[in-house]
Amino acid sequence: MNRTGTGATFREWSNLISLTTTLVIYPVMLLRWADHPHSRLDLAWLLFIGVVLQVVLAILMHALLAIFTKSEPDDERVRAIEHRAARVRGTLLALGVFVTIAMTILQELRPAWSDSQNELLESPIIVGYALFGVFYFAEVVRMTLVAVGYRGS
Repeated sequence: MNRTGTGATFREWSNLISLTTTLVIYPVMLLRWADHPHSRLDLAWLLFIGVVLQVVLAILMHALLAIFTKSEPDDERVRAIEHRAARVRGTLLALGVFVTIAMTILQELRPAWSDSQNELLESPIIVGYALFGVFYFAEVVRMTLVAVGYRGS
């Protein structure tokens, strides 16, 4: 493998940048939203701002990486690491979508006489939040597995 003085390849650093920005931006955003949980529009704007912020940071950091690291072709090791991580992510996504669908169906089947009065949980938008959470979790697991795979071999 062609390595720079930092001891990490471009792909390793790129993955670490994505993992770090994902782990920082979205939890901070959700903590900000937790102060006003009934403002659904506020969460939509925070999600939009989070995505834009992550894209801008990724562009800036990848531009710096391109300057200070050398590009190298993918080898079998890199493909194997990313394939294993993608398989795990796919399984997590499928399981999460299935659970979200089951949650939605079970919520509709709940007896009308139920004493639950939580309006936020009865909102259809909770499905979107659940799916975003599933996607977030699966991506964090994938990026973590890739980072561990790069360092482990």
